[in-house]
Amino acid sequence: MSPFLILLIGLVVVLGLIIGLRLNAFLALITAALVVSLLAPGPMALKVERVAAAFGGTAASIGIVIALAAIIGAAMMRSGAADRIANGFLGALGEKRSNVAMAG
Repeated sequence: MSPFLILLIGLVVVLGLIIGLRLNAFLALITAALVVSLLAPGPMALKVERVAAAFGGTAASIGIVIALAAIIGAAMMRSGAADRIANGFLGALGEKRSNVAMAG
């Protein structure tokens, strides 16, 4: 099967699950990864294992950063610092550019 066709099927699976079925993005991405892996060439016994290995490698490399960011974000919410930062951006950029302020 053509790699571009496999890519297209993966995209359709992700978009269909997220937009059509309103499934959580994480679950949609894992499902699409499994579908793409099953369609890709290679021994059938290794197809699910390769998705698990790729997910494990990614989680290992960014897991600590995400955990620390979640802790810092929770502390900022409890202390009120997140509100002060958001209000500071709104004050500096104005109400008309609130979307840019919130992105900052």
